[in-house]
Amino acid sequence: MKFNSFIFLTGILTTSISISAQAVNPAYQRCINNHDGKDNFAVGDIKCSCIPDGTIKCTGGDLHRYTRCTIEHGDMKLFVINGKECFCTVDGTVLCEDPTPPSYEKCLKAHFGEEKFKVNDMECSCNPDGTVKCLGSDLHPYQRCVNEHDGQKLFVINAKECFCTLDGGVLCEDTPTPTPTPPTPFDRCKMEHGGNPDFNINGVYCSCQDDGEMKCEGITPITGKYKQCLDEHNGKGGFRLGGVDCFCLQDGTIQCLNIQQSPNRYQQCLKDHDGKSAFKQEAVDCFCIQDGTVRCADIPIQFPINISYEQCLSDHNCEPSFDINGVACKCNSDGTMECDNVIPSIEQYKKCLIEHRGNATFTLNTLDCFCIPDGTVQCLGKPQSPNTYQRCLRNNGGLDAFRLSDKDCFCIQDGSIQCENDPTKPSADNTYEKCLRDHDGKSSFEMNGVVCECNLDGSVKCPV
Repeated sequence: MKFNSFIFLTGILTTSISISAQAVNPAYQRCINNHDGKDNFAVGDIKCSCIPDGTIKCTGGDLHRYTRCTIEHGDMKLFVINGKECFCTVDGTVLCEDPTPPSYEKCLKAHFGEEKFKVNDMECSCNPDGTVKCLGSDLHPYQRCVNEHDGQKLFVINAKECFCTLDGGVLCEDTPTPTPTPPTPFDRCKMEHGGNPDFNINGVYCSCQDDGEMKCEGITPITGKYKQCLDEHNGKGGFRLGGVDCFCLQDGTIQCLNIQQSPNRYQQCLKDHDGKSAFKQEAVDCFCIQDGTVRCADIPIQFPINISYEQCLSDHNCEPSFDINGVACKCNSDGTMECDNVIPSIEQYKKCLIEHRGNATFTLNTLDCFCIPDGTVQCLGKPQSPNTYQRCLRNNGGLDAFRLSDKDCFCIQDGSIQCENDPTKPSADNTYEKCLRDHDGKSSFEMNGVVCECNLDGSVKCPV
């Protein structure tokens, strides 16, 4: 009987020791200490509890997966699993690395190498043992962060989805790049006319149709001819010939902006080229256009584009922040420009730079002008007139940049047209157009009993 009593007492003692061991589990005790001595607590509207192994379980609410991960690992950004330093990723998974640095170094690493830092306006620092000490408010950092973002657990900063972390910081997720959707035929037609479905070409009203074709008043469609015109221009209904913006009409003919009509000269141009409106000269694709002259496909001039922070500063008197017609703008670190209430488009911005020889600042008719982030042109001292600006686009084939009187011209914000001189263009006295004018608009003509033709550089070529 004594033997049995000894066994019974030993069992009680063993059980007591076991219970005591569980009660003083350091991780469990730390979890309780970290939450005001409570094993049940709330983070925002999320109910959480410390469990005996020192981890945390939470239920309810819409806590972000990163925050939930850090909560479930002792409210720490960095923690140890099997001797390896681990951390929660933005998507809530856990990554571990080896070796584990000292505790103090872990604290520095978790706060971008800073020994002293701020968490929600509270002065904080790393202690020698790697813990964090903060002075000030007793409001939970996570709740303070939520409050500072209008009570929202998820919010948007610079077009990225962001959220509060448990220590009151903010993390933002990279917005995934959406898979581009191929443009519809209707969209392609609009793109060829500056995004406008309705526009004028030399005073004729035109519009994009659902099938992508362009319909102009007074023009009888010839489907085969229209398709042939598209094929001759790489499937595009809008293109440039000799620096001029041109378009395929639905009858298959070509109309170029701001070029007058001359049916008789056009017919003569066809005769001069074996009845063809499309042909090659010196291995370049060339075409008869509406005034009877010949225009040839442009060989693109590649101007260097410098988009850098230093260039942006240089363009704006070395000021990182500046004003354009009352709109506050600034240079971003990547060299792009940001303006209040202007929706940026890097493609349109680059297009504007290309149209101005790679420059973001330039002069049009003595006006100081700029490419702004949406790709439009703003000139100092000119008022905003959106309706007039749109009318300027419609009246010029839907385009904001075009050739007029042999100059590069642009619609600006008040709807007026401003032009610049192009120093890269040859003199008007030595051009292909002048050669045509000198020979009654003909690219082929007879001189001294032989048939000669105009070269693209304006010189005359005759057989020897």
